[in-house]
Amino acid sequence: MKTKNLRELTQDELLNRHDQLWSDLFAMRVKHAMGQLENPLQLRATRREIAQVKTMLRQQGIREVVRRHRRSAARAGAPKGGSKPKSAASTSSERAASAGADKS
Repeated sequence: MKTKNLRELTQDELLNRHDQLWSDLFAMRVKHAMGQLENPLQLRATRREIAQVKTMLRQQGIREVVRRHRRSAARAGAPKGGSKPKSAASTSSERAASAGADKS
């Protein structure tokens, strides 16, 4: 995409473009590692376009661009680890038990 076209995009459109380019770059890296990428110069072009988008966002006042994680609505409330976090009481009791086992 030309710089002129990037300047016409809004901040939300630029952020979406940034996310899409990162996804494309990841897919291209995987294909390249497997030897299936037909044109390796696409990697360079995508990296450069990401840099252009970041530059446009900085010029519009956004300091740091962080990729937005896309999770399904069903998993939005679920913890990332997938298990319940241990309480502080059980953790300290486990430490005391393991410390007592080390001394004997």
